[in-house]
Amino acid sequence: MWSPCLDSPIEPKVDMPDDDEEFQEGGNMLGPSTAPAAAAAQLSAPTPSKVKVRKLEDRTKMMEYPNSLPYECESIEEFDERLAYIHQRLIECIKTKDYDIGLVQWNHKLQCLISLKYPILRATRATLASLYYEMVFIPGLDVRLIELCANMAITLLEPRRKISIKDLTLPWRPLYDLLSHHLFPKARATGLTGLSNTLMDLAGIAQRFFPPSDADDMLEEMLPQLDGYAINSILATQAYLVHFLPLSKPQRWLPAMFKLWDCFESGLFDDQMLDLLARLAILHANPEISQSEDSGTVSPQRGLWKEVGLLTKEQFAMIMTKALRSAGLPVGATKDANSALMAQSAIMMKTGSDAEVSQTILSMKKPSSRIQSFATIIVYSMMLDGPEIPSSGEATPVNAAAGPGLAGTPATTTNEQMNFLAGSRALDALHRFIQATETYFHPSNWGPWQYVLSGFVAELSSFFVNRWLDEHRNDCKTPKERRLTPTMKREFVQSLRNVCLLTMFSKDMFAVVSCQKALKRMAYLEPDLILPAVLERAYPGLQELEMTHRTTAIIASLSTLAIPLVSRQNFAAGGKHLVPLLQLCLPAIDPTDFAKTMGGCAFIFNAMMTVRIDDLTRPELGNDDGDAEMAVDDDAAAARREEDEALRLSTAGAEEWVIEFFRRIFAVFDSLPEEGVKGKVGGKQEEHVSGSLLSSVDAVTASMSPHLARLAWDVVYRHCSETVSASSSRLVGSVILSFARIHPEMVLGKMIPLATQRLRSEIMHGASSTRTTSTHTPAPGDATFHWHLSCLLGAVSGVGPALLKHRIELLELLSLLVDRTRSERGYSLVARLVQRVIATLVGLYPIEWRPYNAEEWDDPEVQKKAHMHWGKLYEAKDVSLKWHQPSQEEIAFALEIVSTFVQPSLEELNSLQDVPQERRDKVWSNDFCRKMMLVKQTFSALNAVVQDDEVNAPSGEVVSDAGDECMAFIQPPPRFKSGFILTDETSPDFVAVRSFRARVGEVLHRCATSSKASEAEDKQDCIKLLLRSIRTYLTEYAYNYEEYMAHSRSLNYYRTVFRIYARQKQQPRVLWVRRAAFYHGCRGRMNSFHRKRTPLVDSLIKDVVLAYCMSTYVGIRKTAQNSLDSIASLYDGARQLCVHTLISKVQPGVDDDQMKGALYVLGSKGFSSAAITDARITAEYLLCLLNAQHHPKPSLQKLVRGLLSDFASRFVEPSTLKFHLDTPAPLIKAVDEFTTSLPPIDASILQEVRDRRQARIARIDSTVARLGPEIMSIATNHATHWSFTLYSARLLRAMIRRDQPLAPDVAGYFAGQLLSENPNMRKYATGAITKILYFVKLRTLKASDEDLVNGKTTNPLKRKEVVQTPASAEYQKEALGAFLGSNMGPDSVLVDKTSLGWLVWGGKQTVYDAPPVDTEPWQWEAASQPALDAIWSHMQKAEFWEKHLGLWSQEKQREITATENVLLMKSIAQVFGARLIPVLGPIIEKLIGERDRHKHRAAAEVMVGVGRGSKHWPLNDQAKLWEWLTPLMPNIFTQATQDSQLVFEDWIVSTIDGRDPRRHKPLIDFAIDRAKRSINGEEDGSPQLQARGHAFFRCVLSTHDRKMTPRMQEFIDDYAGAFDTAYSEIRAVVSENLAQLELFEVAPSYASMSHFLAGEASSSTLRISSPQYERRFAKLRTDLAQWRTERIPTSQGSSRYDCAAMTTLFWMSMALADHRRSSMGSYAIDFLPMIFEMLELKDNTDLSRLARAALTKISTHHYGPGPLSGKLVRTLLNVITQSRDSWKVRLDGLTVLQVAFFQNLYYLGPADVRSIVDVLLALLRDVHPEVREMASTTLSGIVRCSERKLISDLKKRFTATVLEASAALMPLSRGDPGFHEHLTALHSGILGAVALLSAFPYEVPPWMPSLLIETVTQHGESPQPVSNTVKKYAKEFKRTHQDNWGEVEAALNSDELNEVNQWVLGRSDYYA
Repeated sequence: MWSPCLDSPIEPKVDMPDDDEEFQEGGNMLGPSTAPAAAAAQLSAPTPSKVKVRKLEDRTKMMEYPNSLPYECESIEEFDERLAYIHQRLIECIKTKDYDIGLVQWNHKLQCLISLKYPILRATRATLASLYYEMVFIPGLDVRLIELCANMAITLLEPRRKISIKDLTLPWRPLYDLLSHHLFPKARATGLTGLSNTLMDLAGIAQRFFPPSDADDMLEEMLPQLDGYAINSILATQAYLVHFLPLSKPQRWLPAMFKLWDCFESGLFDDQMLDLLARLAILHANPEISQSEDSGTVSPQRGLWKEVGLLTKEQFAMIMTKALRSAGLPVGATKDANSALMAQSAIMMKTGSDAEVSQTILSMKKPSSRIQSFATIIVYSMMLDGPEIPSSGEATPVNAAAGPGLAGTPATTTNEQMNFLAGSRALDALHRFIQATETYFHPSNWGPWQYVLSGFVAELSSFFVNRWLDEHRNDCKTPKERRLTPTMKREFVQSLRNVCLLTMFSKDMFAVVSCQKALKRMAYLEPDLILPAVLERAYPGLQELEMTHRTTAIIASLSTLAIPLVSRQNFAAGGKHLVPLLQLCLPAIDPTDFAKTMGGCAFIFNAMMTVRIDDLTRPELGNDDGDAEMAVDDDAAAARREEDEALRLSTAGAEEWVIEFFRRIFAVFDSLPEEGVKGKVGGKQEEHVSGSLLSSVDAVTASMSPHLARLAWDVVYRHCSETVSASSSRLVGSVILSFARIHPEMVLGKMIPLATQRLRSEIMHGASSTRTTSTHTPAPGDATFHWHLSCLLGAVSGVGPALLKHRIELLELLSLLVDRTRSERGYSLVARLVQRVIATLVGLYPIEWRPYNAEEWDDPEVQKKAHMHWGKLYEAKDVSLKWHQPSQEEIAFALEIVSTFVQPSLEELNSLQDVPQERRDKVWSNDFCRKMMLVKQTFSALNAVVQDDEVNAPSGEVVSDAGDECMAFIQPPPRFKSGFILTDETSPDFVAVRSFRARVGEVLHRCATSSKASEAEDKQDCIKLLLRSIRTYLTEYAYNYEEYMAHSRSLNYYRTVFRIYARQKQQPRVLWVRRAAFYHGCRGRMNSFHRKRTPLVDSLIKDVVLAYCMSTYVGIRKTAQNSLDSIASLYDGARQLCVHTLISKVQPGVDDDQMKGALYVLGSKGFSSAAITDARITAEYLLCLLNAQHHPKPSLQKLVRGLLSDFASRFVEPSTLKFHLDTPAPLIKAVDEFTTSLPPIDASILQEVRDRRQARIARIDSTVARLGPEIMSIATNHATHWSFTLYSARLLRAMIRRDQPLAPDVAGYFAGQLLSENPNMRKYATGAITKILYFVKLRTLKASDEDLVNGKTTNPLKRKEVVQTPASAEYQKEALGAFLGSNMGPDSVLVDKTSLGWLVWGGKQTVYDAPPVDTEPWQWEAASQPALDAIWSHMQKAEFWEKHLGLWSQEKQREITATENVLLMKSIAQVFGARLIPVLGPIIEKLIGERDRHKHRAAAEVMVGVGRGSKHWPLNDQAKLWEWLTPLMPNIFTQATQDSQLVFEDWIVSTIDGRDPRRHKPLIDFAIDRAKRSINGEEDGSPQLQARGHAFFRCVLSTHDRKMTPRMQEFIDDYAGAFDTAYSEIRAVVSENLAQLELFEVAPSYASMSHFLAGEASSSTLRISSPQYERRFAKLRTDLAQWRTERIPTSQGSSRYDCAAMTTLFWMSMALADHRRSSMGSYAIDFLPMIFEMLELKDNTDLSRLARAALTKISTHHYGPGPLSGKLVRTLLNVITQSRDSWKVRLDGLTVLQVAFFQNLYYLGPADVRSIVDVLLALLRDVHPEVREMASTTLSGIVRCSERKLISDLKKRFTATVLEASAALMPLSRGDPGFHEHLTALHSGILGAVALLSAFPYEVPPWMPSLLIETVTQHGESPQPVSNTVKKYAKEFKRTHQDNWGEVEAALNSDELNEVNQWVLGRSDYYA
């Protein structure tokens, strides 16, 4: 309960990002890596020791972070020593059990040390990881401490290249047990947390370190628990498996996982299985990983690889099918079909069984993205694994795989594809996927599927790039024959290119961003395929700026592709486009269009990151491009020279562009609204635009050559000197800053004279002369003054020693400004100017921000041929960083400014405190603020000049926020080196700076004291500035927070923008510069933690800041409270200094404002957490809040209640027993084995640690002992306000503890409150009584203190029984037959919760002995008996229950039983037993008899609770219960209303769930009897009453599943005879029950785990073929055929045929929709002809609707690999071809065929597709035009999806048909013999041609123009229906091709184009 929070003030968050995985490893982005080969990651056999010794490591090459700084950092040896020191302290924490304080403190210090990015020895990392892993399992450890240990273990174990199983193995069982305990706690367990999420994360990370030899043990433990009937059990078991099974050698268990996958249909199951396969695919790219110790087991060259990567052909087909289904594409012809298809999408809401999964199980699911997993599996399955076919060279190349021809050609005898794109099956399958889905990428075809498809393409490109580059590293372990080939790379890019180019203009921003990412990655893979295509679209889009959407999309794409575009190494032809594109993008910088402006700026920013921009055609640079060394005159060299020259010439426009760029920047600036309060310009949108503009300016200034810089600077200077804009004064200063840090001399040379002259003039004319002290809109007359002051601010920033040349001018100007500025804006800017000047002079910061290293930038050859270096990227080690390190002259200049201006101001500030209060007027306030602002800013500028003297400085009050701890034990280690400027403490400069800092503190203290003493609080501006100055004084140390955050934001942005792949080493230089600056700031920030408090600091905190936190003025209070929060995060003990004062202010008689201020501070995160975790202040904190009810002010009462509510919700059970538990043996072993060269810690210190820990434990007990009676007194006091009574009750409930018997008065109080009229009080009392009785049970049945802490009981009736393995058939039959055999007797052995060997038999199962006949199985603990008596004294009265249940009945907002009420009744029944029956019985009977749903609900809650609580009653008492309940059941059945039926169903389910059927046999018998009576026609009453009987039986089935096995066949036979029931209510429940009964047989039920693992290899599936289906379908066919002959029209009544048919359809749909896969699919396919017959019965709309729904279900059902998909298609084709009597059957059959084909695309072979095409070609000549049109649509989809190889033959066929039919039709007229036949033939040919054309809606393939013009357009005036078809397609052609009409024009000559234009709209100028 009490210990510092993880986010306590003395543990500031360590937010240094861990980017080692991103930057420290990886290959060259643009080519093969030259990095040294890494050690092979081979898995060794587990050794007895967990931490293994490795060879020595060379860590000197891993010091990139420290080596990037200009000062000396800690050496590796020093780092190791610090780490060893922390390790030693962690060991001492374990020895002393000092977890609540010591562990927290030293863990935070370890976090800080790790964040410095030093390489840790692998052995050290392994040892620490093992230690933290074992600490997770310390019994009784607080949840927050378990999370702390688990998170640190994750941090240490996660880096894959820094630790492996060769370094460490971990035990899995402790984590599994702890995880199970937290995931599935007892229903009444208290203090539940989200710890399971952290533990699941830990399991996922630790999985790599579980020994492969433990896999069998894991399977033995987990698989027997799998209950296939419950989706929650399935997913929970799978979650355990995917988190724990060792990944290194999965040969043993991976086939079994596939067989499990084949058993279930669940999107959630798919997600986890796909994630597992994706991780395996990446890991096992190295075949050595899976090589067994027995080298003969697995070929080291093959590893796990099979036919397609790690998968067989069938498995890979299933993966691709699931990927296609997950896109959710609406390919159906009906709304119902499309709804079903879209429901399969990876992003849609879960449906079916997945929608029933509990939140607990969902939390177990491994966080993963299904589309990411698909992409991973596909990419890592690509390899040369089949015959290669040549590419067509098209964006979507024709798949030339061998296959069937057209009708009349010889059929192929194989159904296998014979050759593959680039020789890769996976790539070929991906190509087919893109073919099938490409039309859904188009912007006009927008829908949720674009989110999936675009994300999928982005992930594909990401993993392909990762793999491609990894395989070009020298240390790649993938065999060369298994690697990606250049051909695969090119085909991969060609396949994805077109769809990405389509999505560029999507309406969905996520889709656009995803496609841009993919294009960027592919631009590195195949730039010649991507970049020219983008440029073709870019130029028209940028030239037509009125098309805003397209222009913005183009600019955004160019921004993404800027770096690969300009990189000469990547794409030599791209650079010449940069300047033209920049010129075209200039109009995008538009003050009227912010979105376009930000896009244009982003492009400019990215484009400038790697180039030196210059006009390279200038004569002074020379034009000698004939390199002597380029003597080889081949075509490639010549082409390159041409490109180089074209690029050089293109830069001629650079000068013009640069000038216009800055003009447009200033135009946008000038259009912004004027600055308002606090200098803000406009709202968020304006801020974003301003930031984008400044970023682009920053990039341009860094990339310009000196020549262009001078031209640009002239523009800027002219603007600054000739313009004044109040709206952009701050922004123009930032523009000048960008120039100043690159060209300091040039900027200072012009700006200082200009600014000096203008500022002097403005001052002389009265600028800033009006005295103000508050921020407000600046005076218009001061605009020029502020403008030039902002310009000067920018000019002096980051210019380093260049300032020295202007020392005299600056001193003179500062003298004037400091003395003469009076307005708040003016003196604030002047103070900021002084701060900038000093920071520039004495700061440590990078000064070289250009794209290239300085030596390269200044190289004359580079200057001359800068274009040859465009796109240059750097590795971190190659970046030459240049830092500004202050010289002595700069330091002297800075100190001169301090001594000349600041120190006099400081003394004047001090003198101002001598002025009496009555003379402190506005002038005094103005002078105070001016001086204070100058001192504050100067102090901030000197933050990192000297280090504080923490050794000799006096110490403040000895208190700590950490808790009552030995301070010597948690003393912080020495400070890190962070580059303090002055280090010689004897130097005058050092003394001067340190003296100045000390003097500032003294003056601030005096100012504060004076202000308080003189009651000057009404001078709010002065006080707020004073508080901010104190905050600066106390917090600004070692680093500048604003600069740190700016570097952090920039670095995160750069990483996002420049990232191409995961292990990228090469980046633009600016990123490495920014990273070094950020790292420097991080080191300084570390030194700001744990600052030493001096008496002065204590006084400032306690006497000043705290006092003002309770000010009368809101503004002052807020400023002070924010300051206190910042200060307390850096100074340990700051909160302890304040807390007692704050508590004293929450008392009667205190001023309202003071109390409100105190409450706000006490409610802050730090103080409220301390109140909960530190027992020293808990009682005072809590009692002061509870006693604050005296105050009548509503705002104060709201605050107090909020604090009490927060405290009560976060307060955990104050048990101290957990502190006395023993340390686990593995931890003791780790402590005993720990060795170090460091001196041992003083024994007296360790003893003090132990003593203080004991004192803390004792303080917790004494605090609880004190609080209990006091809170009880408040709760029972009638004068207490009702809301405070509620909070008192909540607190009393929270303080109930398991390690001490509860006081009877508390128990009695809560029992009485169950009758409270306040529903919230009843809620709290309910929880309290449940908690009390649960703790009584724990205390009674505990076996040890550890069990009591962990909530475990030892029930004398409960035991574990080993399941017989192998389980013989007789054993299984006996085990399943025991449940319904007999009544429960004294000798019964009961099994409540078991999966009953659904998958495998094995492991142990929990069994119970029946309770004794007439005696209690145990006696409740004697110490708890008084509390039980106090409760029973209330509950023994009938009046109590009448009122209590009456109150429950009044809770109208609930429609179902409440879990908390059920648990209360269960707890009461469990403890007080059968004594309740006489009291409760009559009341329950009365409630049931009143036919009120709320009273029925209250009765059901009682019956459920009593039923479950009676589990261990003596048998005689249980008999009494059933003697009362059994006669009541018929009344329940008849009295239940439609509204309350669900309540009673819940009663049955909740009562018998997880219980042996023999425990509740009367209830089960009653439900079965009612169902049988309904089936046999014995049930009198309405259909609803008959359906109720089946519904009650369904409740039994859903909970007892296979426990019903002995009577299963009996029930199946009963329901099988009820198919022809006439009532729809009964049909639904009959079909559902029958489906469930038959699905009980879908259980593999292996005799043992060994049988399962051996049997999975000998069978292709675990699915069981039920003989029930075969018999039933045979009978149904016979009966339905006979009843159809007897059918009468629906208008004349219901027919037996209709009733049976609807029941059949219901039943089939229920079986197919279940998560268990049965053999229903095969029989449903055979039943298709009869379903089509039902569909045709239009007079029964219900039957027709159900038939269509069944067809949709069958066509969208996933049949998996195997023959069923082909069987489905063949059956549909037979239905279509044999339906001669009904053309509607053919039409409906085609709509079903479309869906079935698409859903099973990867399961159908060439022979199957040939059959479809043949049928479609025949249907094109059908006599009904509707059928012909649907056949055309279907053929178009098939050609688009997979059959493009048929295009040539089909084109010839349709052209010949049209020509032949046209010729035959020409002499005929309508009505002539043969006219109709020839017209049909012509229509078939046109429809066939249209089908081919429609297959390519957004492309113009080479064959299309001739077919379009020669075949289709000629028949626009032909007889109907031909002309209608042609005109309809004309409209469609216009719609689909209008966005790419340029391609149409390029493919046609002028005559053809005119003809097409006339055809589309009847005129030729439409697209002119």
